[in-house]
Amino acid sequence: MNEFSRSLYSTIAFVLLFSASLLAQSKGKIDGKVTDESGEPLPGVQVFIDGTTRGTLSEGDGYYSIINVTPGEYTLVFKYLGFSDVRVQNVEVIIDRTTEINMVMKEAVIEGEEVVVISERPVVQPDRTTTTSFVSSKEIEDLPVQSVADVVNLQAGVVEGHFRGGRTNEVAYVVNGVPINNAFSNTAGFEVEQNMVSSLEVISGVFNAEYGQALSGVVNIVTKDVPREWSFNSQSFVRSVVSGREFLFLDRNSGPGSNLSVDDFQTNAVTMSQAASFPNQVDVQFSGGGPIIEDKLGIQFTGRFNNDRGSTWGRDLFQPSDSSSFLLSAPRGGYTDPNNPQNDWIIESTGDGDFVDMTEFTRYSINASLTYNMTSSTKLDYNLFAQTQEAFSFDGGFNETRRYNPDSRNVNSSLNQTHIVGLRHSFSSKTFGNLSYSYLRSSFNSQLYDDPLDPRLVQPLLSQQTGPNAFPIGGNDLSYTDNLTQTHTIVGSVTSQVDRYNQVKAGFNIRLHDINSQSRSILAVPGQDPIFSPTRNPGLGFRDLQVNPYEFAAYIQDKIELDNMIINAGLRFDMFDPAFDVPRFWYLADQETIINPDNPTDPTDLISNRRAASIKTQVSPRIGVAFPVSATGVIRFSYGMFFQTPALSGIYNNNEYFIDEGATSASFGNPDIDPQQTSSFEIGLQQGLTDDLGLEVTLFTRDIRNLGATVIEDSPIGVVVSRTENLDYGTVRGFTLSLFQRPRGRVQWNLDYTFQFVDGSAFISGDSQIRNRAGLDDVVVLARLPWDRRHVLNNVITVQPIRPLSITLVNRLNSGRPYTTERFRIRSFLPNNEDRPTTVLTDLRAFYNLPLKGTQLIFQVQNLFDVLAPQFVFDDSGRADYTLDEFDAQNQALIGVNTLDDWFERQSFYSAPRRVALGLSIRF
Repeated sequence: MNEFSRSLYSTIAFVLLFSASLLAQSKGKIDGKVTDESGEPLPGVQVFIDGTTRGTLSEGDGYYSIINVTPGEYTLVFKYLGFSDVRVQNVEVIIDRTTEINMVMKEAVIEGEEVVVISERPVVQPDRTTTTSFVSSKEIEDLPVQSVADVVNLQAGVVEGHFRGGRTNEVAYVVNGVPINNAFSNTAGFEVEQNMVSSLEVISGVFNAEYGQALSGVVNIVTKDVPREWSFNSQSFVRSVVSGREFLFLDRNSGPGSNLSVDDFQTNAVTMSQAASFPNQVDVQFSGGGPIIEDKLGIQFTGRFNNDRGSTWGRDLFQPSDSSSFLLSAPRGGYTDPNNPQNDWIIESTGDGDFVDMTEFTRYSINASLTYNMTSSTKLDYNLFAQTQEAFSFDGGFNETRRYNPDSRNVNSSLNQTHIVGLRHSFSSKTFGNLSYSYLRSSFNSQLYDDPLDPRLVQPLLSQQTGPNAFPIGGNDLSYTDNLTQTHTIVGSVTSQVDRYNQVKAGFNIRLHDINSQSRSILAVPGQDPIFSPTRNPGLGFRDLQVNPYEFAAYIQDKIELDNMIINAGLRFDMFDPAFDVPRFWYLADQETIINPDNPTDPTDLISNRRAASIKTQVSPRIGVAFPVSATGVIRFSYGMFFQTPALSGIYNNNEYFIDEGATSASFGNPDIDPQQTSSFEIGLQQGLTDDLGLEVTLFTRDIRNLGATVIEDSPIGVVVSRTENLDYGTVRGFTLSLFQRPRGRVQWNLDYTFQFVDGSAFISGDSQIRNRAGLDDVVVLARLPWDRRHVLNNVITVQPIRPLSITLVNRLNSGRPYTTERFRIRSFLPNNEDRPTTVLTDLRAFYNLPLKGTQLIFQVQNLFDVLAPQFVFDDSGRADYTLDEFDAQNQALIGVNTLDDWFERQSFYSAPRRVALGLSIRF
């Protein structure tokens, strides 16, 4: 048994023996006051959730509360002798919120008389002290989205995964109270399928002390509980590209061959509909669940197959092994060798010539939940999340140039599985707790063939090398990556309604990581078997990492609900141990022992150039206060400090501190870097304008510290050494505005607007090393960060023109992200000084209830108006369709088979084309 295993098992044993506290799953609360028609309180009224054993009796002043309620919709029943029973339907419980149901009971005229009341979600939530969006499973079903991430991006303050200007890896993802982030990348370890989601909470403001390892926000997911009766749901989609937009593609006039000339190739304009495969996407989901043993054991599950062929295309003209003769001496459009005319250029092109879906991915996933009610107060549950995916990437770098040699791209394969076991116990009607253990295993592999050293791999040959502005006509990716992250997590807490006003939650979190990462460059010399490159230079893609860092956190949170004030106050302690050694002297990082600096005259007096990276800790206060100023108005403010360890993939970069022989530079991560820190403050107003119309305005500011920046030093052996240190900082300021209408009649809508300034420090000296040698500080300014969108407007409208038909439109207006201009060949001194164009996109989803019960026809369109919205631009023009580089290239010899127009046209610079889907949903 290795040291990591011993540490794991001893920790688990310690927690199980010592901890009486248990994991707090994300729950809600129902409370209120029961009176008679004269306003007098009614004590002893029986209040319970229909179909469950959960309930309570009203106190002497008529007050009641039911805690530990799983988010969802319920029917609440009130019973009192001599009074009519009352059933309140559609009572919606929200994560970490209090649903207030006050009841006026009437004396019964007829024995057994029952009153039915329909509850509605209030326009204003008086107990909310921060910016939080809550989305129910029904709302998710109605939206034209394909994933939970799509739903998150529709919330105010969230733009393409960035929460209020933060990085995409600054968000904590929590499922059933358990953090699921992959520590290696600081992103979600897996994707919960939307059919499995009961409720979704998106916190873009200051979040409570129970949430950690995040700087920007929290995505809190609660999965569906086991239904009381068996039910199934099948949902299938087939999508097609329906777009008339045209792009240039290279074509071959003849069949595949090895004796072709440049005259056998030409460039034509092709519509996206012609280039796309049919179907462009097949998406099949099947869900079900029900009791196995009534009131004891039940299951809920969903499975999904999703083959999405993407929205960018290439053509299979060349294979990796193809090559040409006399290529370099016979450029297209000119001759450099008069004795070798262009017709002597012999080209090998053995691809089948078909269009290829360059961003295709295929994913299989299973989400399942098994619940066992051990007693009326104790429940055991098990959750499984498993998904496997194969994908190709098509970005602006290597793979963009492989448009006509698509089989040269590596296949990126991932396999993720997470197991969560939870034991949940109610100690009394006022106190409950849970204990959960989870095991996350996330693997990623990138290689071309099943054998990473497959003999078909070829090193780029002289006869395959085209010139500038020309697509490769052979060769392949020669990199190999294999990452495995395993994380054991134990989380626990106790929640208690101490008295009428205080609900206290205290808990802990332990995460033990096992990180294995390998990256290699491959040498494929003709006539020899491929081998992994013997060089250990990280600049050539080398990594060999095995490390076992761990985290610990503890917190206490008190929610105080007074008549005219609600306070959320908490304190969190975080600790991170990188469990790794770092150099004492970074400029000699590759040397494990060095001459004692205190005795430089004695070369035999050696000391170790390694020390243990320090353990990082932080105490973070969190507070939020809401003041109900009227029955329909609430003012709130909140403040918090937040802590996050950078992605482990970065801090352990070049973990062996290796400098290749003859190298002039080397770069390292830094396991001893301090965690990133953020201080966030916001002030907001919720206001009900009418019974159905609500307004929310929030002003926010974030101060971001300890971001990683590169420090450069000269080593005594003449090598420039760089490493990561906590030097960068950032600020975010802005406001969000939400206007929403509660469902009423045949129309429902909401509108979210975000205006923000996202700035960060930037080194603009041009040569940091020269300034350091001269003893000068870097020139640092505050500049816009690359993902900043100044204006974001989201609008969702749902219309029901006739009873069986429902239509939802999602409209998104985004101002462009910034870029650094280059005008007249001079690059701007100030980074990110100009905006890309503003874009407007619309998606549609329509449901039509067929006569057969439980059957729905679904029609969905992405990019309804087929807008060609620029996402990227050329720095010298600010446009996606023009660059001065093409003008300059006209005066150069083009050594390749494509045209300049083809080379400078970028599919990835634009939004995806219109895609139309037809689906069928069957419930039974």
